[in-house]
Amino acid sequence: DKEFSIKILGPITKQVNGKDALKSINNLGKDKNGHSVIIKIRYGKADILLGGDVNTEFGEILHHYYEQNNILDELRVDVAKACHHGSNHFYYQFIEDINSAATVISSGDDESYAHPRPDAIGAFGKCGYGNKPLVFSTELARSNKEITFGKLETIAKYFNTIKTKKEEIKTLKKEGYGENSEEVKKLKKKITDLNKKINSFATKFGMINLRTDGKKMIIAQKYERKTASGKWDIHMLEYSEAAQRFELKE
Repeated sequence: DKEFSIKILGPITKQVNGKDALKSINNLGKDKNGHSVIIKIRYGKADILLGGDVNTEFGEILHHYYEQNNILDELRVDVAKACHHGSNHFYYQFIEDINSAATVISSGDDESYAHPRPDAIGAFGKCGYGNKPLVFSTELARSNKEITFGKLETIAKYFNTIKTKKEEIKTLKKEGYGENSEEVKKLKKKITDLNKKINSFATKFGMINLRTDGKKMIIAQKYERKTASGKWDIHMLEYSEAAQRFELKE
């Protein structure tokens, strides 16, 4: 059995009229992001941080709180999910405190913020642990398949089949078959499968996979095309008793 724990590192509270309250910088938008729950997960020797949407102002608040209480080591982890999708609104010393061997930036979904920002990527690398800190980005790990005329024809066929299946469902319902009848369920499953096939022709969003047994850790992203070594670009980290940290295995 391995140690497993979840610790809440933020938001930081203060006393107001004898009760716990959240700190405020009198800016509702920044307060909302700053009050994100920051979670530290420990499994065996592995420490993983889930950083929420913490911004510059609250990164500074967190840094000073942990510094003044002589517990900055609480912020240090092996892998961190970057705060705020790799936004440029970060507090540098807070990134230094985290000092992770690997950082995962989750961003994308047709947003207008250009996340991850170049300065954030640079800071994650510069403040990371070891000679070669790892920075993973779902935005960089995703790709678009080239759409050819032949593929467009195939997609059109799938859409036509979906249309036909929907009409078949309408007919079944008129004949008295319910929403949860096996006949309707089978047709709905076919529609779902066809939608998945259509989606496979479009944008392929990147997913970063992390697995650990508490002593060893792999972080992997999928290649756009299968290689001689397989489908996955795999990076391994292993706990070092000497350094008391996870370190990249090369």
